[in-house]
Amino acid sequence: MSGRWAGVQKEFTRDFCLDEAVLRKIYDVFRKYAEKLPEKTRIMFRVKKADDFYYDTPDIEDVLGDENSRDKKILKVGIWIERERPEEVPLFDQNEKYLAIVNFRSDRSEKVKLSTEGKDRDWCYLFADELESQIQRTFSKNRFRFLSYRSTEGILTLSLMSILISLIFYYALRSPRIPLDTIQSMTTDAQVYKLLELQTQLSPKLNWAFPAIFIVIIASMLSVSLRPISRLFSKIYRSVFYWGDMEAAHDRFRSRIRNFCWVILGGLIVTIIGGIIVALVRM
Repeated sequence: MSGRWAGVQKEFTRDFCLDEAVLRKIYDVFRKYAEKLPEKTRIMFRVKKADDFYYDTPDIEDVLGDENSRDKKILKVGIWIERERPEEVPLFDQNEKYLAIVNFRSDRSEKVKLSTEGKDRDWCYLFADELESQIQRTFSKNRFRFLSYRSTEGILTLSLMSILISLIFYYALRSPRIPLDTIQSMTTDAQVYKLLELQTQLSPKLNWAFPAIFIVIIASMLSVSLRPISRLFSKIYRSVFYWGDMEAAHDRFRSRIRNFCWVILGGLIVTIIGGIIVALVRM
């Protein structure tokens, strides 16, 4: 159905793993909808690499044949449909020739961008829907993705700061409990002496409590500013173009991460079991 100019624009911030199979499927979707257009068009790719080199090509084999090495890894792959025009015909708006475009970028917070536009609303919406279904297939399964959000990290940091400050105050202000009948049985001089004794015990605790609270507050401010948790998870869960040399490199990286997580989990389990055994022995 024809009507007014229509379009779809979407952005995705989730990390992706774009492999050969999905890229070929996306290319097939582009070809399918390019054939439905009444005007002459062509499908193009743009590849940008870590050494600031980029190239455009109409051939998907050029993209998948890229060595994609660690030093010259791919940072961006874009695919689009453009109108074919004679070279001598000027374009006042370069964006006029793009009817649909999908960009995968590993070096930006907006990882994937999708855009379709034209006078046929059905063509735009159905095309975008099929592209989005393929894009969704590339997203990494990250159960701890929420930890990469700045707001989540800020909430966790402030919560931990509040808990630590409360524990410091609890320990610093804690004093031995004296039964009421014991206090009543004391003479006035004994009560005064006991009060001074408790104050003497409390003063050293307060001397280190306030510096400890100051250190916790400073550490929390640095954590919110430097965002170590989100930075760590951005390294663990990162976007990748999964072909060429990066295929084996990414597999090795994921294997190291899994081994590291198992070591941490195993150490935590051993610590908990050891604590339980020690507590049982002391009972």
